[in-house]
Amino acid sequence: MKWFFHDLEARGELDRYFALARQHVRADRVIFTGYLTHHELQHLFPCCDAGIFPSIVKEAGPLVFLEALASGCFPLGTYFGGMQASIDAIAELFPAEIADAMKLDPMDTVADIVANVSRALRFGVRYKDVLSRTAAERYDWRSVGRKLVHELDMLASSQQPSTSVA
Repeated sequence: MKWFFHDLEARGELDRYFALARQHVRADRVIFTGYLTHHELQHLFPCCDAGIFPSIVKEAGPLVFLEALASGCFPLGTYFGGMQASIDAIAELFPAEIADAMKLDPMDTVADIVANVSRALRFGVRYKDVLSRTAAERYDWRSVGRKLVHELDMLASSQQPSTSVA
């Protein structure tokens, strides 16, 4: 954040940035929650059009992404580590511009939030059902269980001794 504000100041854009922030970041439009547990998120995400996850930690598999997705909340996350893998895993289901809106550059996160949030809000409303359906089809325990059973069946059938007549 410090680098971002210094860069804006160096370009003479800091005052304009804060004027725009006062205009757009209002209590009735944006809520900065801080850390929330699943207990709170299960009720919050279904009410949201977009969720922003600007992590500075390379998580293995950020569950917050899947929780947002399952609720139809358009996820934006820092594009590295497990968040990158999560975004890439569903990217082919959407036009490139939508998948790109989910990605926040870890080296320029604040600028990407500013650039991507308006797109995310537009897409979030249009793709709410697709997002939640995608989570259910790919990550719900029933679908994971079906995939596991299929893989085990394939493994078992490849272990069967072949019968041949000489």
